[in-house]
Amino acid sequence: GDITELTTSGRFGVTDTTMKGIGHLRLLNNLKVGANDVSDDSIQYINQLPLLHTLYIGFTGITEEGACRLKRLKDFTNFGVAGLKSVSRLLSILKSSSKIQKLGVEKCNLTKEDLKTIASMKTIMQLNIDENKVVDDESLKLLVPLQNLETLLMKHTRVTAASLET
Repeated sequence: GDITELTTSGRFGVTDTTMKGIGHLRLLNNLKVGANDVSDDSIQYINQLPLLHTLYIGFTGITEEGACRLKRLKDFTNFGVAGLKSVSRLLSILKSSSKIQKLGVEKCNLTKEDLKTIASMKTIMQLNIDENKVVDDESLKLLVPLQNLETLLMKHTRVTAASLET
């Protein structure tokens, strides 16, 4: 059959060389390669997937600069990165998307400006901001404008039970 979903997350051994082979999976719409040894070189192969709408590339060698080169970034409904030094430029591209519903920016050194940018993404229904030190009771209030938000993941942040009233 034709593969539409491929998950190799978790030190599966995927490398840039392995990624060269995904271009022929023309019906692939969901790709998760987190925690593998892929780099910005793999972006060219990911860009060959015309139906891709879900992508997780967390804890890889892919940088923010590389992720910004994703041709279909604004078309993704589900996008996740983790372990990046910054995601400000990436978020500035995603904020003009009318399709993004699930966003993961785990352990990405978010800033308050990043949280404001995320808050402007009205289509977000699920948000993972785990392990970002800027997330505390006060900064969490910046996300109140996310009226469609159903799921908020924020483990290992500085949020306390007091913020649950927010």
